[in-house]
Amino acid sequence: MRIGFPWSYRRSAIDQRDALRKRFSAVLKIEKQAVPHEELEEFKSIVVRAHSPHASAVLLEPDYGLSAATQRASSSGLLMAYEVSGYDPNVPGRIPRLLEGWSVRRLLDAGAHCIKVLLY
Repeated sequence: MRIGFPWSYRRSAIDQRDALRKRFSAVLKIEKQAVPHEELEEFKSIVVRAHSPHASAVLLEPDYGLSAATQRASSSGLLMAYEVSGYDPNVPGRIPRLLEGWSVRRLLDAGAHCIKVLLY
């Protein structure tokens, strides 16, 4: 049973990239760059399978979240992040950088119902 008003919005944000890689690095006691891409993908898939039946939508990103996106509950929508993780401290204003090789059209074609861009 879902708890909340019928119009309430419950999303699971699983679009972490650098922070997730850093956590895996600490747990596995390896360099951040050595964390296998497959480990991050599998983690996101596990989280999506567990959370999506209880969420209005899940927020993922194409770096590690594409395979997880296909495993979400049919009742859960898909939001996709369109910005590069983090920001360049040398660029004034914390302007977001968009993911190279991706477009809104490509993210929608990958199954996204909505596109997210983080603004600071």
